[in-house]
Amino acid sequence: MLRKIMISVLFSIGIAAADDFRGLMSEGMKNYKSGDYRKAAENFQQAEVVRPDDDKASFNLGAAQYKAGEYAKAADRFAAAAAKAEQANKSRSQYNLGNALFKNQDFAKAAEAFKAALAENPADNDARFNYELSLLRMQQQQQNQQRQDQKQQGQNQDQNQEKQNQNGNDKADNPQENQSSEDNRDQRSQSDKNREQGKSEAENKDQSALRSGEELSKKEAKELLGAFKDDERQIQEKLRRFKVKAGSSRDW
Repeated sequence: MLRKIMISVLFSIGIAAADDFRGLMSEGMKNYKSGDYRKAAENFQQAEVVRPDDDKASFNLGAAQYKAGEYAKAADRFAAAAAKAEQANKSRSQYNLGNALFKNQDFAKAAEAFKAALAENPADNDARFNYELSLLRMQQQQQNQQRQDQKQQGQNQDQNQEKQNQNGNDKADNPQENQSSEDNRDQRSQSDKNREQGKSEAENKDQSALRSGEELSKKEAKELLGAFKDDERQIQEKLRRFKVKAGSSRDW
């Protein structure tokens, strides 16, 4: 008896949940058709909570968010629907996923989504056209990015050059630094002059010493000459006396 009651309760809950899901999906479609996409998104989101594995609720939620301009959220729900859907609905989910990614300017991933849609349905010419368009926009986006990078690099180089020039101008316009340089040059010049003057004085002293030495030698020569003359007179005087004595008479 208890088992039958439990079965009855579960069956009743299942019917109520089904009724809730259908009611939420119906209300969401009504709001979607009237253009109230945000309200429709709320209805489909509640329906998705009731049946998390139902791809239709996720697909409709993505469609409502796409219409509301919430392309990133829409892409997320279309991807979820594609993962849950059978083959027929998988192609539609991939196609709408590509559209949401394209609107969000993620052209590389949009191309992948359209390519996946073509894999599910090769006869889908709209998916093929959007795939080729996504590839073209991806190339243009890459080229624009390269130009922006080159422009930014050029601006950075110009700013660095301007800073270098500014630093150079600041140094040139600094009178204190220039004055210090001039003072250093003057000090070096004065030091050179002092060294030259000291060298000149040393040379003058050496030359004076040489000249003094020459004069001293002359003086000594005169003194020596005078001494020689005095010695010569004394010698001659002694010789004269010796001759006189030698020439005197003697008594034998």
